[in-house]
Amino acid sequence: MTKELEAIIQRKDAHLSALTQMSVAMNSKRSTAELMDLVSKQTRDLVGADRVSIMLVDPLSEQLSIVSSTGVDEDVIQTMHLKKGEGIAGKVWAEGKPLLIPDTSKSPDYLKISQKRQPLAASLISVPINDSIDTFGVINVQRPLESGIFEEEELNLLTLIGIQTAGTLLNVRLVSDLQDQIRSIRSAQEIGNVIVSTFDVDTVLRLIVRGIRDVTGADACSIMLLDEEGEYLFIRASEGIPEDIAKTVRIRKGENIAGWVAQEGRPLLISNIEEDDRFECTAKGRYSTNSVLSVPLKAKGRLLGVINVNRLVSTRPFNSNDENLLMIFSNQAAIALENARLYNELQRLAITDGLTGLANHRAFQDQLKVELARASRFFQEVSLLIIDIDHFKSIND
Repeated sequence: MTKELEAIIQRKDAHLSALTQMSVAMNSKRSTAELMDLVSKQTRDLVGADRVSIMLVDPLSEQLSIVSSTGVDEDVIQTMHLKKGEGIAGKVWAEGKPLLIPDTSKSPDYLKISQKRQPLAASLISVPINDSIDTFGVINVQRPLESGIFEEEELNLLTLIGIQTAGTLLNVRLVSDLQDQIRSIRSAQEIGNVIVSTFDVDTVLRLIVRGIRDVTGADACSIMLLDEEGEYLFIRASEGIPEDIAKTVRIRKGENIAGWVAQEGRPLLISNIEEDDRFECTAKGRYSTNSVLSVPLKAKGRLLGVINVNRLVSTRPFNSNDENLLMIFSNQAAIALENARLYNELQRLAITDGLTGLANHRAFQDQLKVELARASRFFQEVSLLIIDIDHFKSIND
């Protein structure tokens, strides 16, 4: 066996050992940020790269953005956003195939994107983070030409790292989704326990708003109820909304997003309000966030109000899972409101006559106890005036 062949075998053994260790380390990570930082650092050490950047697809902007890097200038990290097919990384994303550029100074795709912000004379490899179905991002590595041009062996190694990263990323996201579901179930159970233990609507609604923000990651949440005439929506409970706005906002049924949901009686999910033609610019100006989700609040088919959540542009847009969760909370809010209505109705019936609607003898006794207690507390006297209406007892208790 020649020394050259022995060296090749030793390198492959070293690569296999490094990949195994890297896989073990990757599986210990529980967040996307931790995983990407690990891949970035270990990839740099494994291939002897000068610069490493990991870019993931942003579902809202549909662009690649740098989420982890080593040796990359901060201004590049903040401003580098590529569309599918744009530049080298965008091309790798679009085609789902690895790419080796021996000399970036001779690559038109690289020259268009770099804009001379970093040295051009470098060797570069860009590989997709993908599985057999989808591409989730791209791993880019560079090093100066004087440090040696990347070879096919390193391209193959990075391709394996890309595949390995994709599998681990899917697992991390799956675990995160499961944790979100568990948190949602616990929150729903907590609210359910409160619903059966109190008729205080405001307490329940505040708890629901808090639970919604927790499980959906919303920046703002509000529960709006219809007024007695059924024409306007007003905020009954909210978080993430300035108090002066929460107290004064009134939306006519049919107007803006909440009014539309109240009128139509069905959920409305908007990923980017700026691109939705159903609402005028004046309505869009009311919302400081791009992703909006609003669902109706109903009890026995009767519309009671609307639940709204908003999310900042910098985070992922709402999806169907968020909509389903919000409908669960909407049902709980409806139960709380209906329970409170029935309780208040029973309280009213207990102290009023069913025929005339006037206060009955029980109401008299209850109020008398209250007044006597107040008089005793403040050392005051109590006056009582009784007017007898002939034969009225026969129709009113």
